[in-house]
Amino acid sequence: MKNRSGFLYIVIAGIVGIAGSLWLRAHTPKPKPAQTASTIDPKWIELDKRLNELQAEVTAAPSDPFPHMKLADFFQKIGRADKTAEQLEIVAKLTPNEVNAKLAYGNALLALMKPADAEWVFRNVTLRWPNNVVGWQGLATSFYHQSRFLEAATTARVAISHDRMEPNGRYILATSLLEYALQFPDPKEKSRELKEAADNLRLVLGSWPEKGDIYYRLGRAYMELHDKKQTIKYFRRAMEISPDKPEIPWQLAQAYNMTGDKVAARKVLEEGLTRAPGYAGLHDMLGKILLTSGEPGTDQLAYEHFKAAVKIAPGVPAFQERYGAACLRMNKVLDAKIAFEKAQELDRNRIYPYQQLSAVYTRLGEREKASLAARTAVEMTFNDQQLKRLIAQSSAEPDNEKLHVVLSNRYQQLGMRGAAKDELLAILKHNPKSALAREQLSQLASSSPVPPETK
Repeated sequence: MKNRSGFLYIVIAGIVGIAGSLWLRAHTPKPKPAQTASTIDPKWIELDKRLNELQAEVTAAPSDPFPHMKLADFFQKIGRADKTAEQLEIVAKLTPNEVNAKLAYGNALLALMKPADAEWVFRNVTLRWPNNVVGWQGLATSFYHQSRFLEAATTARVAISHDRMEPNGRYILATSLLEYALQFPDPKEKSRELKEAADNLRLVLGSWPEKGDIYYRLGRAYMELHDKKQTIKYFRRAMEISPDKPEIPWQLAQAYNMTGDKVAARKVLEEGLTRAPGYAGLHDMLGKILLTSGEPGTDQLAYEHFKAAVKIAPGVPAFQERYGAACLRMNKVLDAKIAFEKAQELDRNRIYPYQQLSAVYTRLGEREKASLAARTAVEMTFNDQQLKRLIAQSSAEPDNEKLHVVLSNRYQQLGMRGAAKDELLAILKHNPKSALAREQLSQLASSSPVPPETK
């Protein structure tokens, strides 16, 4: 099939990038209220006329891919990602030997946030066209969106091997390695991956259109590497470029706090809250800074910020913990109890809520509950120390398969399925024939998604 009307450009430029796949959903028009004939915008009348024309062309020649491509292009332009994907799926069926049709369909599935379906499409591309860089990038991106970060990084490396100058592969590799490290209890244990992520982010910096994103991710990598100078440098650059993204001042304030510069941290947070008063992390971090300022009246002010954080984001256990602690300082014992119980509910593997509930229940005269909470806290402290020892041993003995399996099982118990799976994949990296790793992966794996008809 000829590349009529620029087939490659049906899907927006850069959609294969991790951030790009969210574009269509963000720009999908919301339903509008019914309008009278006199108030209908002529633009909508024209669009409706054009849609009818294109649908008539499809009806007249349903086996011709070109009308379907034109209809997909139309839906793409008005932000209907679902309808775009429907038409591109038909095109992919009608043109089984056209790689661009597969790529466009896979990209459309990513735009719909259907990464498991996209995975099957891109797998087919990489099997049939193993030198196609975009196919490998799409497959890596589909892994990323399924939180399969180690697989995403491995696949991105294949994309890079086919074209070392193309930046998308390096961006996907860097972001996958960063998220891979961040999923573990102590990301610094994955310092090699963090350094590789930072190296690749710097390599794409010159050619990447959204430099604020690169600087932000560099700051995240260096924060976990405990490089305070580089962390502050990159977060400050990110904030200069993207001043309205509240996660940046939140992270920058944490970086300043790491260096002991609480004045700078507080200033960044207060400025950030003027632009984003509804961002929970800024309230929570400012509460922490205020508590250590030593200024009179800061307990009350900190309490108000912690309260705001849990109101905005009630599902974050750390926010509930700090709000509970602030309640105790204000002698609001019942409110503290509710907060710590909520934190415990959200994540039963955090030690702090059990420790605090033991004291709270004691104050309220609930001795049996206090005793149980205290015992649980002791047991969990032991488990946490054991986990740290396992991580250290596993890092020291990367070829020890049994250690990786034990660590994987522990991550699974903690609900960290991504980390559990990646520990087993680490075994296969050293020993691709490991029967133990494959057996454990088989037990861990959930049911496989059914591939779409046009693979």
